[in-house]
Amino acid sequence: MAQLFSLGFIALMDKLITGLILAAISGITFLAYKHPKAYDKLFQPLMFSSLGLFIALSSYWLGWSAGHTSTDHDAFPFSFVWIYVGYAASYIYFKFLAMLPQILEDKPKKKDEPHDEA
Repeated sequence: MAQLFSLGFIALMDKLITGLILAAISGITFLAYKHPKAYDKLFQPLMFSSLGLFIALSSYWLGWSAGHTSTDHDAFPFSFVWIYVGYAASYIYFKFLAMLPQILEDKPKKKDEPHDEA
């Protein structure tokens, strides 16, 4: 059991989690680009789940820091700032993906429109 949680296993899990997060981001981006109506259905649950994750991590961080004094050597592995930055980045990215159809919309010029000539 002690070998299961060795540094090699933790490093392997770190790579696995990073790869899964990148795959999820790529999948959501592909879905928003190719199937915007399907992404519209997924948008609200994504926003609520990212808010829930933000609240859960913030609560865990606050509980951890309240339970340990500043003289403890067991520092929390990341700062609250990183939790907030992660939430803010996910919020901005999900909103950007929701606006993607309007951004990519091409408005063809009419043939009868006068051109401004200087």
